[in-house]
Amino acid sequence: MFQLRNKVVQSSKSLLKDTPRKMFSSSVGGGPGFGSMALLGAGTAGLAYLMYQGHSLRRTQVSYGNQQMNFFNPVVQDRIRKTLMYFGGGLALTGGLVGAFRNSMFALNHPWMLLFGSLGLLIATQMTDYHTNPVLKHLFWGGFMASMGLSMVPLISMAGLPIVYDAMFATGLTVGGLGLVAYNAPSEQFLKWGGALGMGCAGMIGISLASMFWPSPALYNIWLYGGLVLFSAFVLYDTQKIIHNAKSKARYDPISQSIGIYLDTIILFERFLIIFMNNKKK
Repeated sequence: MFQLRNKVVQSSKSLLKDTPRKMFSSSVGGGPGFGSMALLGAGTAGLAYLMYQGHSLRRTQVSYGNQQMNFFNPVVQDRIRKTLMYFGGGLALTGGLVGAFRNSMFALNHPWMLLFGSLGLLIATQMTDYHTNPVLKHLFWGGFMASMGLSMVPLISMAGLPIVYDAMFATGLTVGGLGLVAYNAPSEQFLKWGGALGMGCAGMIGISLASMFWPSPALYNIWLYGGLVLFSAFVLYDTQKIIHNAKSKARYDPISQSIGIYLDTIILFERFLIIFMNNKKK
């Protein structure tokens, strides 16, 4: 959901200097740029998604109380395994689509369509029942993966393969390490971070709105490095949420449960990619 819409410039020094301004403002009339639109949309989606999951979590606690299954219960382990399969499959599908459409200009020419299309498909995926409408659920899920892949094409094309591989490695270490910490934590303490993470998403919305009118390197750095910290925390939260729901929910949806950690991974990857691109141009 987060990507650069920078024009090609004559020198790498000029590109690095103008990145914040071009990302947050349009080249026509000083209006909002694609970076601002992506920030606003992703921040709003993240906040809404967190509120939805928080409501679902509270409802689960009220409905089932202490009737949670043991972590080592075969049903729980099967639920977690399926969730991780959809998580890995989603990343593989997104990567494959990026490779297939790497020369496409659709993302740059239709940013609003991709933004609202991604949000619509995300909502449709979450709202469709996995057990009663499995085919429709998978279609919406595949469409959401496709929209995410298309939205990443411009950034991937700018970075080049060596930087992409570095970003993939850094993202894998971050998500894998934090996921293991949350997976092996003796308690579900990271689930208590929901309120703070919601405030962080609200802050991202505020930054996106401010950047539409006052684009600056400071806002850009807050978005870049602050978002890196925020979505690293989301990895801890979403990992424990998967385990909690696998133990407590009567009707478990592995597709919906995998989307949170999938979005965390994509957003972290894009930020690492931007950081490595900027470092290379110094």
